[in-house]
Parts: sequence; C-alpha cells; structure tokens
Amino acid sequence: MVYLRQGTRGIIIAPQLCRQAIVPAQQGRVRSRCEPIDPDVTGERTPRSYAGHRRGRFSKARRAAILALALFALLGAPRAGSSAEVDPGGKLFGRQCSGCHTYGKGVKVGPDLKGVTGRRSKTWLHRFIRSARGMIQSRDPVAAQLGRQFKLQQQMPDWNLTDTQIDSLLDYFASGGPGRKPADQRHAALASDADVARGRGFFSGEIPLQHVNVACSSCHTLRGDRDLAGGSLGPDLSASYVRYQDQAFTSRLKEPCQPVEAVVETATYLTSDELFALKAYLRRVAVGGSAPHQLAVNQ
Repeated sequence: MVYLRQGTRGIIIAPQLCRQAIVPAQQGRVRSRCEPIDPDVTGERTPRSYAGHRRGRFSKARRAAILALALFALLGAPRAGSSAEVDPGGKLFGRQCSGCHTYGKGVKVGPDLKGVTGRRSKTWLHRFIRSARGMIQSRDPVAAQLGRQFKLQQQMPDWNLTDTQIDSLLDYFASGGPGRKPADQRHAALASDADVARGRGFFSGEIPLQHVNVACSSCHTLRGDRDLAGGSLGPDLSASYVRYQDQAFTSRLKEPCQPVEAVVETATYLTSDELFALKAYLRRVAVGGSAPHQLAVNQ
C-alpha cells in the first residue's frame, strides 16, 4: 500500500509509513491527515524500502510509476454522477440499430432513419420495430415494399422491446438523433407548458430532483409567481433569467449554491432535463407570462 503525506517540500511518497486519510483538495492544495505508526504499539517498523527511497536508491522509473499511481488515486478516480448522462434512446440506437441503419448518413444495410417519425405513425413504428417480418406477412403495403427493397425478412430480426423503450427510441429520432444538443443547451423559449410546469415542480419541491433533496424554494422566492411560497435566505429570482440571458443563465444554474453544495454528493447536481425545465420556468416568470399552477408532467 502506498501512502502520501504532506511534507514541507510537497507530497512525500511513503510506502507503509503511516495510515492516512486524504482530505478533498481546496483551492488547489492537497491537505491530508497522517497517523504515524507507533512501533511500540503496533510492532511495525519503518520499511527499509522507505529508507532507501529517502537516500535516493529508488530508480527514476519506479519513482515515476509510484507518483503516477498516487496522482491517479488523488485526481483520476471519477466522482459519482460526473459521467455524461446517457440518453436511453441513443443507447438503444447504438446497441441495436446502428449496425444496419444510419441517422442522416444515407442507406447502410437498412434505410436511413432520419425523419422516420414524420413519415410513419407512432402506432405503425411500434408494430414494425417489434416485428417487421410479421407486418410483411400480414401484407402491410409499406412494410412489404420495404421488405422487397432491403430484404428485411432475412436482415431484420424481431425485437422484444417494451413500449417505453420504443418510445425512447422514437423520441431520440424526433429530437435530432446523434446530432441533437443536450436538453440544457436548448433555448428556454422553446419550452412547452409541460416543461414549464415541471420546472415549477422542481423549484417548489413538489417534484424531487434526482441528486438533491433541497428545493430552490427553501431559500428563494419569486414575486412573479404569487401562489408560490418561498424562503428568504436567498435573493428573489424573479428577474434572474433576464439578468443573465439564456446561455449565461444555463452556466449559472450549473453552479450549486452553498446550501446545495454542502449536501450534494455528485459533481453534476442537476440533470440536463431538470436544468432545462427550471430555466424554462424562470424565463416564463421573468418575461411576465403566467406560470402553470397545475403540474403537467404527463402531458
């Protein structure tokens, strides 16, 4: 086991010299607590390898390897929640569709799927994705034509997918496929009433956030939404969207305030969908539009 301790000249690599708890870095400095080993209590001795290290007997390559491992332990381990959010429709497309289909890059083995949600109805696409062969055998004219053109009876298997999975795939196609922007990069003016309603639910705490159990209204209030009871610890956010505008406001919302930072355990405290909904709601309040009072989450 390799331990690190803070010395007067920086970090010292000390194999088995002490039992140590690494304290998170603050302002670019590494702080640590080191509990020295007492040989009279533990019976352990300072290893000879450490004495050799102090006299410069470790090779440069070995010292470099130890230092690299130590730095990885301090900096390289990913924090929970820091990975990019995975779109379920995009994941499904990459795993089960992209081998034969493209999105916007022309015919591969099967047809290009860009615009497919505009060409076919949702009901038709559900049936076709589950069993193209079954639809061809039932003499559906469109399925039969596609079957002849792309030899679907030999090429396309039946998929045992749930309605939710197929809906996520169709939503992925409808929203731009692989080239679409993350939800939080969309302009708040494009939000629907349902998005605004979800944002109000997140702000008030009626809909819990995924990573944070503190609602915005615990500290903030909004004069533009008189039916919302808010707190007084933080400033009124009624004009916050107008003050920052869309892109700058998105960046601002990605930075947790102090009460949230104290309790959040992930690097990303808002998901992109949560951030977009909150941004949409605060924009609606700022520009003077009426914020929906009935949550429309299922619309």
